[in-house]
Amino acid sequence: MWATMPEELAKGAAYNAMHRAVGDVLAQRGFSVAEAAPEQDAPEAGTVILSAGLSERPAAVHMETEEGKALAPAKRRRLFQACSNRMLRLTVTMVDGTSGKLLYNGSAQEPYCAKATEKVRQQLVSQLAEQAVEDLQTPSGERLINKRKR
Repeated sequence: MWATMPEELAKGAAYNAMHRAVGDVLAQRGFSVAEAAPEQDAPEAGTVILSAGLSERPAAVHMETEEGKALAPAKRRRLFQACSNRMLRLTVTMVDGTSGKLLYNGSAQEPYCAKATEKVRQQLVSQLAEQAVEDLQTPSGERLINKRKR
């Protein structure tokens, strides 16, 4: 089931594209996703809470941990590139509804031209959803898929 989301955030086109893309990818992998959490205090055993997030930033921004490990590497602008890059990142998290134990956490990110159309962005969100859950059946811990290194 999907984690609850504030109503004002759940109305945006980006959120709807992400919600649809993640739901479709999980359905293709044999999962059934309830649209909302049950109306009870404690979920029944076996319930998994699904959360997905979509973030965007300038691709030139580099983020790292205190230890210097790259969380999100920067992408440099190419010599004759016509537009500035943005980085789109999608994260999927699954938590056991009764114990709160983290079951899965996968992320994927990809740079794209800031002037891209909404249709291109929605296609990118679908690709990121596929990449974020690539290893869902055999998870190997937290990881980030960074497909394009141009």
